[in-house]
Amino acid sequence: MARMKTVALSLALVAVPVATFAEPAMRFSGRVEPSRTVVIANHRNGVVEDLHFTGGEKVAAGDLLAVIDPREYEIALRIAQAALAEADAELRFAEDDASRQAELLARGTGSRVAALRADIARDTAAAQRDRRRAEVDAALLALERTSVNAPIGGTISPPFVIEGSFVEAKAGTVIATLDPVRVAYQVSYAERERALAAIGAATPPRCSQTST
Repeated sequence: MARMKTVALSLALVAVPVATFAEPAMRFSGRVEPSRTVVIANHRNGVVEDLHFTGGEKVAAGDLLAVIDPREYEIALRIAQAALAEADAELRFAEDDASRQAELLARGTGSRVAALRADIARDTAAAQRDRRRAEVDAALLALERTSVNAPIGGTISPPFVIEGSFVEAKAGTVIATLDPVRVAYQVSYAERERALAAIGAATPPRCSQTST
């Protein structure tokens, strides 16, 4: 019977170097800023009736932030609406009178001067009605602006007032969008050229972010 011969095998691991190229990098001092920042402004004077934020929380665009006491503006709206109703009545009367004077003139029993005056009175009443409509629109806008809403989503700063305090129409609280953020830095042209020459690059490398 043939005897089996044992042969020792040896394995050698050969490391093949792989060339890697590091991208050139430049380092500058910068700061992290919100991608968007909006300063909230109340458009009307009045007493703060409600505050719906304390500061530091996230808000969505359109969220109600504060309410200014609307009673003064509600009264102004009712006054403007009453004036519009009066102007509508005066316009109807002027239109009827202008129509009647035109019929009398057509029949030969009216006065041309009277018809002209009636036409002018009708046009004046129509202009007055349009003015009263604009006053109602302005009163509606003023009432609407007693509610302060967030124009954008983001993180809101603390309020500068408290409930019950009187405020004037001015800017105050800030909303900042922190997702995403942006990194801002300034570098002179000479410093840029020296940094590019140091790394042997003709153009700046793509930006990367490091934190310390």
